[in-house]
Amino acid sequence: MASSRSQLKKLAAEHWPTRFFSAKDYIRHLHAVMKEICGSYSYRQMAEDLGFSATNVLHLFSQGKRPISEQAGKRIADALNLRKEQRQYFLRLALMTQNLNTEAFAQAFAEALEIRASLITDKLE
Repeated sequence: MASSRSQLKKLAAEHWPTRFFSAKDYIRHLHAVMKEICGSYSYRQMAEDLGFSATNVLHLFSQGKRPISEQAGKRIADALNLRKEQRQYFLRLALMTQNLNTEAFAQAFAEALEIRASLITDKLE
C-alpha cells in the first residue's frame, strides 16, 4: 500500500481546492476522504504528511481556530503538489483565514472567484 503522503498527493490531484470556498472545508474534506481510505488517519498524521510536526495544527486550521499563514499555506500547497490556478486559489483561501479587514478580505475573495471563474471559462471554450 502506498504511503499516506503519496495517497494524500493523489487525492489532492483528484479533489481540487476550487471545489471549495474555504481552506478549512478543503482540509476537512481531504482528511475525511483519507480517513475513508486509510481507516485511522488522524489530523496529526495529516500534519506530518503536509510537512508540519505531529501536532494538532491541521485540526486547528480545519476548525477555523487558527489562521493559515502565508508560509503554512505555501507548505500545504507544496506538499499537495498544487500547481498554477489550484495553488493560487488555495493560497487566496488561506489568506482569507487571516484576520483581515473587510476590504482585504473582499479583495482576497474577489481574486479567488476570478481564478475560479477563469477555470470555468477555459472549460467552456
